[in-house]
Amino acid sequence: MLKIEKLTREQLLSFQKQIADYRHRDAMYLLPKEGVLGADKGDEFVKFEPGIRLVYDAGYDWKLIYHEIRDNLPLCPGELSWNDYAEKLGDIILKISDDIEDGSRTKPAKLFAKYFKEEFGEKLGQATLSQVGQVFNKYSSEAQKEVIGFFVSELYWKPGDFGDGGSCYWGSYAGARHALNSHPNTGSFVSFIKEPGDDKFYPYFRCHFHGGRVKYVGNDETDYVTGLLLFNGYRKFDSMSTVKLGSYLAKLYGLKSSRVGILNNWSDTDCDVYINGERYDCPWDDRFYGRGVMIAERKFMDKMKDIETSKYYIVNLEIEYRSGYVCTDCGDYIPAEEVWEHEGYAYCESCFHERFFRCDHCDDYFDRDYEHVTADEYHLCEGCFDEYTTRCSSCGDVYYYQELEEVDGVFLCDDCIKSETVTCEHCGDRTLEDNSKETDDAHIVCFACYEWLEKYRSCDNCGEVFFNEAFLTDTGSEELCSICLNKQKQEA
Repeated sequence: MLKIEKLTREQLLSFQKQIADYRHRDAMYLLPKEGVLGADKGDEFVKFEPGIRLVYDAGYDWKLIYHEIRDNLPLCPGELSWNDYAEKLGDIILKISDDIEDGSRTKPAKLFAKYFKEEFGEKLGQATLSQVGQVFNKYSSEAQKEVIGFFVSELYWKPGDFGDGGSCYWGSYAGARHALNSHPNTGSFVSFIKEPGDDKFYPYFRCHFHGGRVKYVGNDETDYVTGLLLFNGYRKFDSMSTVKLGSYLAKLYGLKSSRVGILNNWSDTDCDVYINGERYDCPWDDRFYGRGVMIAERKFMDKMKDIETSKYYIVNLEIEYRSGYVCTDCGDYIPAEEVWEHEGYAYCESCFHERFFRCDHCDDYFDRDYEHVTADEYHLCEGCFDEYTTRCSSCGDVYYYQELEEVDGVFLCDDCIKSETVTCEHCGDRTLEDNSKETDDAHIVCFACYEWLEKYRSCDNCGEVFFNEAFLTDTGSEELCSICLNKQKQEA
């Protein structure tokens, strides 16, 4: 049995400590950049909560059941191609999994026979049904699993991540990122699963979404709907998949979900789109298509069904054609004359300066992960920092080498020079305060001048240093200051 519930932001945060280390763990639970996700329902806008929680019996492993029946049981009608049979068989397995999750007590093998006849018009024999039943029993479990899922505003996806043909990335020139970022309510739905016996949730499933107004295209008519379009998610037969997620959300909010074909009017693409492992080609339009799940108001989805042009309803992610680039980070359009380039990737000005910095010494740009900022606010790359900086011998701060001054063999910053050095009144050089002498008549001299110039003399009795030797009296055996000389006379 399936238990599904909505989760507020506060409820989601309570799960954070249970989630295993993950690269976006600290940036989770972010609603899209502006507005909220939801769908029109009559005159009301139904707002989606940030997340959902599923608790369900592990039950049947639908993916393994599908592959076992497809590959090992000879059920494909002779007039059908293998690809068409595999697709229709997948639809049957999805219907059975929905019935089981909705609490159906009918045995899976009987449900299979029912939907097989509806799909192919053929009745299965008792021996075949027995084999099908054995497959279902082979891949069943009574343990419970728990899944939490939530919307985040990041796409989790950069150009090149899935750039090969046949992947879920839409290709370098298909305009997918333009479509997604043309509306503020775009991002990813991510989920984590806690298997029986585990104490942490682990990454499980991810798909992308486009929220807001989507145009319906078909029979030369147009209409708009405000809803949620999910796409590019795998795990077709798991309890979490693009199709299942659409079904769950529709059930929670009293809406309807349906698989749709996605039209991208940007341009031809250099690769195919696969959603839930399936590729979709539109028979009546050579523009690029993919597959997704639309969650919207029931009466609108029913209207789409009435004027269906092919197996999947067609919705259009329209993009204005512009000559330019897509920012590697935010995905926004960038006119060619405003592109900031680094190592072959294009960035808008804002994202470029957020990610990179210019070294104040060599003038090259580097990733901010390798940025060193000195105490005098110079920004240096790692190489220049190691070669052209000096650490203040007193306070320990690191400074760009041109800003430090050498005093008595050590390098000091401006603040430490002011607080820890003095100027010799004889030679005019700076010296460390510890390396200076103050005369009795309040003159400051460095050790060198004191030791090598005769005019700087000290009293042999008290040790006071005098700038003017007139303050000292030579008694024949020693030189004394006037104070010590008077004391000596009094004692005599």
